[in-house]
Amino acid sequence: MDERNLLSLSPLSGTDPAGEDLEYDELYLKLDELASGVPSQEMAGSVHEGREPDYAALRECCLKLWERTRDLRVAAYYALAELRLDGLPGFKAGLEALYFLVDAMYASCYPKLDPDDDNDPTERINIFQLLSPPPVSMSDGANCLSLLRRLPLCSRLAYTFRDYLRVCGMLDSKDNALDSALFQAELHQISGTELTQKQQLAAEILQLCDNLIERFNQQAEGGVLTLDTLQRELKLLQGFYAKQLQLRGGENEGAQDSDPGAQDAPAAAGAGAEPAAWMASPAGAAAAVPFKAEVFKIEDLTIKNRSEALQLLDKCAAYFKQAEPNSPLPFLIKRALRMADMNFIELLGEIDSSAAERGREQLGVRDDGQD
Repeated sequence: MDERNLLSLSPLSGTDPAGEDLEYDELYLKLDELASGVPSQEMAGSVHEGREPDYAALRECCLKLWERTRDLRVAAYYALAELRLDGLPGFKAGLEALYFLVDAMYASCYPKLDPDDDNDPTERINIFQLLSPPPVSMSDGANCLSLLRRLPLCSRLAYTFRDYLRVCGMLDSKDNALDSALFQAELHQISGTELTQKQQLAAEILQLCDNLIERFNQQAEGGVLTLDTLQRELKLLQGFYAKQLQLRGGENEGAQDSDPGAQDAPAAAGAGAEPAAWMASPAGAAAAVPFKAEVFKIEDLTIKNRSEALQLLDKCAAYFKQAEPNSPLPFLIKRALRMADMNFIELLGEIDSSAAERGREQLGVRDDGQD
């Protein structure tokens, strides 16, 4: 276990090692809200600045919930918060918590599996979309990719992983174009030791992703978990560090062997070497493909199942609660969500308590719900 991990990777004491079901707990319900932030918006000719998610509060919320429950969603949000607050080391700690739940507590952790539904793992798989969304998805996993791209490439420079992708032509940007030669020249300020450490850390996280996928699919007996989008992003980041080491003449030859694309990286020397050289290789070209598909368009959204439809409604409610505090829509949407799992008599009672009684009388339904 990573020493940075603030979560205890052990079952809880008590009759249920997974602790409490906190799905409707006030603190648990705050997770989506804390992770959402507030987008910038224009009203009456003026622009109201948005606010990024409160990741410190999100991490604190996850830590408090972890004292009471062992829940995949809590661990996933913890990984997001740690990625923003502590970078790759923190993200690794969050993934370790997820692996612990999948490996040691798959049968008991939350959300619980339903034996009457053949232990369908779909709800659990959807949680992982927080970290690795499909190309067109309603999931906030795109936020995880954004956090990865905001990571500083090193401790001494202001350049981010996103800057590298822009220089390589893998990301379009409305910002001023970066000078490729200057970018590459300044990268030589990164010490070989730091490059090696970061490359190895990225490799460890990729291996952890592989282990997580393999173990989940073993446990799920037919469930198909993938983390393709996240893994492609991490491979690009690892490839960057491996390439920089090769450009310096192999300061860490061992690091090259662990990277699937490192052997294709150019061994060119000199500060003027183009970072796009690696992208011209087969490994770089293959890794570039996903970025074109990940541009989200709301008109392309396809809701695949009931669970996704309900999640989308819940996210709509969270948006209006943040962006338009006086709007009645959050209350109406939340009521609709409550009603989604009700039977006919319960629906009548939700609309009008007396109507439920009349419905029972007309349909011959006893108070215990039996015919």
